[in-house]
Amino acid sequence: MKIVTTPAIPATTTSPAIPQTITYTTATNGIGGYGSRLANNTGCSTETAPAGTGTPGTGGTCAGDIRYIGEGTVGFWHKLYQGEKGRVQWGITYSYLYKVGWSGSGGVVGGSPAIAPKAVDNMVWTSFRYYLP
Repeated sequence: MKIVTTPAIPATTTSPAIPQTITYTTATNGIGGYGSRLANNTGCSTETAPAGTGTPGTGGTCAGDIRYIGEGTVGFWHKLYQGEKGRVQWGITYSYLYKVGWSGSGGVVGGSPAIAPKAVDNMVWTSFRYYLP
């Protein structure tokens, strides 16, 4: 769906005011819904280089509709000191994130299996804190 908004133009001494207009355009010739078998996932394993400083890569042709996403996190904090001068503690956290996409055969050579993108991210955070008394 495409929405185009034209702002209102105030009246002048030579022309009347023109009200704001909003135009809605809906495309009916593309793929739609969740997990479309026609989705093109051929570029899900491709990452393009940035076009310049501050301009990220455009990515490949990857519909990337999410089928399932999950995360597990575990961590702890340990107090090293607590007294009249404040409190010192440190902690560590580990997180495992995975995402699985719906498979799509758009752009795949006939007879080839559909492509289902999958991503896994292992993350570790550490922290050292001092709390004023």
